[in-house]
Amino acid sequence: MEFINKVGCIQYDPVDVVGINNDIMLRSRFKNYKKQDLYDLLYEERMLIDGFDKNMSIYPTKDWPYLKRNREKVSDWNKLKNGEIQKIAPKIRETIEEKGPICSLDLNIKKKIDWFWSPANIGKAVLEAMYFNGELIVHRKINKRKYYDFTHRYIDKKILNSENPVDSLEKYHDWYLLRRINSIGFLWNKRSDALLGIDNFKAAERNSSFKRLLKNGLIKEFHIEETKEKFYISTENYNDLQNNRERKKVSFIAPLDNLLWDRNLIKEIFGFEYVWEIYKPKSKRIYGYYVLPVLYGNKLVGRIEPRRDSKKKSLIINNFWWEENIRKTDRLMRELNEALDNFREFHSLSKIEFSQQFKNTKENILILENMRSI
Repeated sequence: MEFINKVGCIQYDPVDVVGINNDIMLRSRFKNYKKQDLYDLLYEERMLIDGFDKNMSIYPTKDWPYLKRNREKVSDWNKLKNGEIQKIAPKIRETIEEKGPICSLDLNIKKKIDWFWSPANIGKAVLEAMYFNGELIVHRKINKRKYYDFTHRYIDKKILNSENPVDSLEKYHDWYLLRRINSIGFLWNKRSDALLGIDNFKAAERNSSFKRLLKNGLIKEFHIEETKEKFYISTENYNDLQNNRERKKVSFIAPLDNLLWDRNLIKEIFGFEYVWEIYKPKSKRIYGYYVLPVLYGNKLVGRIEPRRDSKKKSLIINNFWWEENIRKTDRLMRELNEALDNFREFHSLSKIEFSQQFKNTKENILILENMRSI
């Protein structure tokens, strides 16, 4: 909770090749993290909430009042302006009153609609619309299927009914920009995917917000050697950074990890170009379908393509690519070995296997030689 409070939100994505995005992300930061930990905070303790923030996200329930503008923005989506909400919402409310938490299958509505990601059952679309505008909440997920219930049953009335603390556009922008700077650690004043989800936040508004945060002492400007760019960090994190000691461990970074929200920033600082190739045709992928950056200390040293074979209880490593000029020290290899074992343990798998493609790559022999028997 301390971590999520600090970063504001983490991004949710249902794709599960070797764990879903938020689980990979949290495991990379907390060695003993278990999936049940997040589930409990979301659906038992209700300290976290599924919601629309930086795309689909998970954020602290206490932030509910601050995101009122976001909920109002989606309450009248153009795709449902023809009255579908008004037609179907009453039936949804009646069904929830009668059955309790429901999923779209409980509505038994067969009509389809051209929805955002793909054609969808109209009942599912209206459920999502009522969820995004705040009337419904995700009660729980079962195998990624969402079950919805009335929000007022789960969020404390003091939070649910409190006034919006950022009731002007300027206050909203300043709160959100500071939050997103903290989401990544620091940011630059450029167009950025890190700022997705902030309403009405074009270049002029962004520039004004940066100026106000600087004037009010909430952020500090700083520079990084070998780059001409200006960067901005929250004053709180700047003070923490002065006492920070580099942690020399290997972590596998999730594709939608906060660290990667601005990939141009990552390229500028680390010289590391990352594209999540899951949506590319196979013929156009440079690396693979589900590839994770590998962080060691303060360097991105490579990329790994893992997958889970639940039947064989194996963590399969399809391939590994080193960045150029990486010194493969004994310590780095030990840390990589430990990270692989930790990842295996996280998924409750009994062994690690390497694909033939991996074994045929000369640079990967060193990994095999240093891999202890599991």
